[in-house]
Amino acid sequence: AGLRFGARVGSSRRSQLHPRRLIPEAARRMASDLSDLQAVDEGSISDNCRERYNRDEIYTSCGRLLIALNPYKRLPIYGVDAIGQYHGAMDRTALPPHIYAVAAAAYHGMVKEGKSQSVVISGESGAGKTETAKFFLEYMANVGKGAGTLHQKVLETNPVMEAFGNAQTALNDNSSRFGKFLKLEFTASGKMCGASLKTYLLEKTRVTDQGPGEQNYHIFYHLAAGSPPELRKQLGVPSAAGWSCLLGGEGASAHAQHHTQRFSDVAKALETLGLSDEHAKGVWAVTAAILHVSNLQLDSAGDGGCSIKDEGPLAIACRQLGLEQSQASEALTTRKIKVGAEVIPKPNTPAEAMQVRDALAKALFASLFEWLVRQINGSLKATSDAAAALAAQTGGGRKGEEAARFIGAVDVFGFESFPTNSLEQLCINFANERLQRLFVSAVFESAATIYANEGIEVPPIPFTDNQSVVTLIDGPAAAPGILQILSEECVLGNSSDTSFLSRVMQRFTVDKPSTAFARAKGKSDAFAIKHFAAEVTYNVAGFVQKNKDPLPVDLAMLLKFAKDKLVVELFNPPAPEETVAPGGGKAPRQFKSAKFVGVIDGFRTSLAELVRTLEATHTHFVRCIKPNLLKTASLYEREVSLRQLRTSGVVQAVHAARAGFPDRVPFDTIAHSYALLQPGYQPSKAVAGGKAGAEAVLKGAG
Repeated sequence: AGLRFGARVGSSRRSQLHPRRLIPEAARRMASDLSDLQAVDEGSISDNCRERYNRDEIYTSCGRLLIALNPYKRLPIYGVDAIGQYHGAMDRTALPPHIYAVAAAAYHGMVKEGKSQSVVISGESGAGKTETAKFFLEYMANVGKGAGTLHQKVLETNPVMEAFGNAQTALNDNSSRFGKFLKLEFTASGKMCGASLKTYLLEKTRVTDQGPGEQNYHIFYHLAAGSPPELRKQLGVPSAAGWSCLLGGEGASAHAQHHTQRFSDVAKALETLGLSDEHAKGVWAVTAAILHVSNLQLDSAGDGGCSIKDEGPLAIACRQLGLEQSQASEALTTRKIKVGAEVIPKPNTPAEAMQVRDALAKALFASLFEWLVRQINGSLKATSDAAAALAAQTGGGRKGEEAARFIGAVDVFGFESFPTNSLEQLCINFANERLQRLFVSAVFESAATIYANEGIEVPPIPFTDNQSVVTLIDGPAAAPGILQILSEECVLGNSSDTSFLSRVMQRFTVDKPSTAFARAKGKSDAFAIKHFAAEVTYNVAGFVQKNKDPLPVDLAMLLKFAKDKLVVELFNPPAPEETVAPGGGKAPRQFKSAKFVGVIDGFRTSLAELVRTLEATHTHFVRCIKPNLLKTASLYEREVSLRQLRTSGVVQAVHAARAGFPDRVPFDTIAHSYALLQPGYQPSKAVAGGKAGAEAVLKGAG
């Protein structure tokens, strides 16, 4: 996120790409592939990236790794012309490094080798992951499109997911506050025939609380400042001013001219994805209801309880959600306590009622987000099924070439470290640790194995293994990590953040000391973890409550049986598909009689499933780098960039690539380049590609 460059697919502006062999020698002194550098120390690598960045050459490669520097401006190197160049190139190594080159390698690897592929796009917040993922997706939608509309629907998922899942942060104007895995299925001939989207750990706390210089999710500003006046009048949202949950950041007025267009884009995307007018109206009504709920103010009452200061916002919210106002008011201001066999009401204090208010707002937004993802997946499935049926009727059905392969794109939240870090940052950084571990395995361990198998004598390849951090956070069943301890703590009746911290400190400083764990300096309510990127201190305040993620039963029941059809759908989701737990076996389902399943348990299960999926594919890696902290074009801050290059493993990856044979020519390039050396070579005869074709050509040439 944060990139502001590139022409969209379909742009008439011609992309300015030039084969490397046509670039003057003076401009080639800086290497487009880091393994070609004469010196491979971190300073030389950073200087190389700086020189290329100053020339607007933002991409640099190193084996199966692509480095992408955020230019913070538009560059004319994207669009259908550029896609055509990379897709049709016989030798893609002759073209400059590019996200399209990664996409082309994944696509051709899937089609020609028959192996599923994945691309992991990672980097710190503000490094450009969201925009990079967009360009990757545009390439796939362009080269894999068939006769149907599936490719267009895949593209239309972007404006919806950005509006409901992205927000302005202190580091990034368009930060993804969730992780996603987009799976694109293809036929044997390379036509897109299916797609699905899986999301991870939406940051719900942002709905009610934003830090200094930060904003709520984009959709609230699009609706309040950019929707048609008649819709805002119906929803009781006259403007973007005056909402308690929209006080952070610059405010909607700073980008008012964009919100009308953005709202229109989202509305059009929802229509393309097949949402009915009724459902679309419901989406806007629920979004507006969250704004009204956030404006509820609580006063102290004489009985030690509380009362709602002004029920006007509650009345509007209840009308939009299909709730009885009196019942909703009671559920906010009182709670039920079981005493023996009797259930009695107990007044909430103002602070307790505000927690209930915030829980309601977060539950509404999270349920709406999850519902939208289900609608997207349903639309994509319906489109692919319709295309399959049509193809079968015309004799070109998928039965003969069923989708047995896919290309997956992972776009996850970047590594985060703030003055105060909580459970959200721990989960985000743990996801980055798991993907870093995958990178280590794919780039370093696999390289060592290949060199050994091919009899290439190389010195030991040094690399930083972060397995100790992974097991510290999420250990095996016999040695539980921090997340398992949190889950266990939430089951206990007297659980608290203090008791959780006490158990964590005892285990990792006394019972089973970990080199990746540290005491927080000068803080009694925190601990620190030595991540691969940096040491981060986590304040445990709110850990237990966030993992329980409680919505009072009374409110939950009101929402389940609301008069509004969409609200009923939001709070009565279909039963989850059976999944595999992190340690193997079936993941627990959240029945009333089942063991407590918190937010963390679902996250661990989903993340473990994602890693297993990626491990079964041929994985490509894109490391996005932010060249400065000011989000400014044409500014390369050496220390900022160098820190990211160092901690992400780029420097070590260059050493790994150079340790053996750094030049790895594609099989097709070998086959076509040396075919003429074969006895009886006929220029008019097609040359077989792939590994078999390359072997045949080399054997024939002696």
